[in-house]
Amino acid sequence: MASATKAKAGGKKTLTRGQRLAYVIDRLLASTRGQIFLVNALRALPLLKPSALGDALSSVDSAVVKGMTEGSFLEYLRGILQDRVYGLHLANERRVFPEFSPDGWIVNICTYSAFRYHYMNVPASISGHASLRPIAPGDLISSVESNSRTRDYFWAAPCMDSNPPHAIKNNAERARNLIGLVHYGLDQELIALAFQVNAPILYRPTIVEANPNSRFRQIDPEHPFEDRWGRTVDLEMLASIPTPKDIGGVREILSGGIRIGDALQLECRYLGQTESDQSTTTTDKAFLEHLLGVENIIDVADKILKVLSKP
Repeated sequence: MASATKAKAGGKKTLTRGQRLAYVIDRLLASTRGQIFLVNALRALPLLKPSALGDALSSVDSAVVKGMTEGSFLEYLRGILQDRVYGLHLANERRVFPEFSPDGWIVNICTYSAFRYHYMNVPASISGHASLRPIAPGDLISSVESNSRTRDYFWAAPCMDSNPPHAIKNNAERARNLIGLVHYGLDQELIALAFQVNAPILYRPTIVEANPNSRFRQIDPEHPFEDRWGRTVDLEMLASIPTPKDIGGVREILSGGIRIGDALQLECRYLGQTESDQSTTTTDKAFLEHLLGVENIIDVADKILKVLSKP
């Protein structure tokens, strides 16, 4: 448990900020995925405003989260963190990536249902007698609404990193595993949206945006300049027995939102359906051990509590 006195929920006494933080950290320590969150949070501290992160976590209402499952609690934290995402990052710290080719292609993977809702020009497809549903993996989709927009920021990977090269073109299973999209389970129809955008604004991802993805790993910000990218976890490699030392998938970034019509080039491709469910908790422990290395989870929790307790 965290070194500070554990705060008990449900009491009438008003808890101090430090006690509320200790309560949240203790809740996270109680589950493997909570511990994964803590390790990533410690790695992310140099990229965030610790005081703002402490304020966000200490705002957790113990009466509300009491009795929540592990998954529900992490989803609850997601809402708190992402509501405050811009305030949590240091000014100018979510820097652009000058090492990224200004005309490079980036790819975002989404479900077919999300793609149809946000991007597909259904009336155009009907009037043009085009099929509303792709037929085979690798099919291109041309009926895209040019005025549609991505979210304010979206996850993407450089297309050049795909291994094998066709993984993000006609293989939903491999694309999902390579990019670490653990929340896409069995029989998920996936779409690859590949963009070529002039001088995209790209940011280094942190646990703030990633939670509750249980396979996100925060890359140490003290690494050399060229390693400021995020790195996905290859779900297929992680599930191997024994787990290999290198479970890396591809580089990953956050891209600022764009209007689809502003892309220099756009390619939307149907990937087919996933063939397995990688969201199982059976690899949680192996992933946690990979993140921890030689560190102890109690030491990780104590370090976080010490830093976040400062006003």
